Amino acid sequence: MSIDWCEFISKGWVEAAIEADGDVTTCRPPVSLILYRDLLEKGWGWDRLVPYNDGSVKWSDFKDYLETYFQKNEQQIANLCNCQNDGLLIGKGVAAENFLQAAANQCIETENMFLTSCWKYITVEDIRLCRQIKRHARLIIQSEVASSAATAGLACVIKEAELMCKSVELVVVDDPSEIITLSNEIRQSALNLMLNGGTESQNDAALAATVGIAKEAKYLCDLLSQEDPDINVKYFNCDDFRRRAATVLTMLEKEFGCGSDGNAEKNGSAPCNKSEKSNGVSTVSGLNGDESGSEENSNRGIIEHCVKDNAENGNETDQA
Repeated sequence: MSIDWCEFISKGWVEAAIEADGDVTTCRPPVSLILYRDLLEKGWGWDRLVPYNDGSVKWSDFKDYLETYFQKNEQQIANLCNCQNDGLLIGKGVAAENFLQAAANQCIETENMFLTSCWKYITVEDIRLCRQIKRHARLIIQSEVASSAATAGLACVIKEAELMCKSVELVVVDDPSEIITLSNEIRQSALNLMLNGGTESQNDAALAATVGIAKEAKYLCDLLSQEDPDINVKYFNCDDFRRRAATVLTMLEKEFGCGSDGNAEKNGSAPCNKSEKSNGVSTVSGLNGDESGSEENSNRGIIEHCVKDNAENGNETDQA
């Protein structure tokens, strides 16, 4: 009699989780857990995404799991966007126009807060991404389209921006640069997926992934605000979860075809080339015409850019 090792490992993890009285925040579940829904329900549930591990399960199986995950969490998008549901079903194919526009307005407000709060740590590319996000949000406001994908994408963008602001605000984070770098990679992916439509299966997976990452960002944001003796373990596990979820977004980007110059650019988004991202505020020296590269001039350039960006209205026409 052959042993199903995936099931054996999943059962062992669930038993350990039950013995820990449901405290599974300090131990990453095996991705094979998604193959056994009864074990998944018992040991992990549907609140947080099971972290993806490339090669451990078939990608098609993980996308099936993502579709079910979204069905279980579709009602939470309104709260993630800091918008009121008003009794409307916010789910696949039925996102209300007023709700989507409210989410877009909230997105612009959060982007302005991010620029103002995090200017010491952001780069030229971060500012450009922020402008692209705000431009897309304004297009949503001007249109009357109802899109669950756009709503979920905005939820992800908003929560990641709030997380970056929280990481700068709290002294518990020694250096928020790592959080900001990962958050902006996630935000770029979320924007690309909003701008590049895929098949129904791909869109469902993107909806689930962006909602799951938004919830993970909210969880980490709340964690950083608490006094928890296990905060270090939970923080690093949450960081690991978010990086694995970001991998899912990257895989979906490839499926959507937004890694090429085609779809992304024709929809007004930069191509998904994350390897060319510059780090450090010194890259801002050219923004205000000063090539000295000094930290003081670089910081001044960022401040001026942020002030200009915060003052922009819906007629934004400058090139990022």
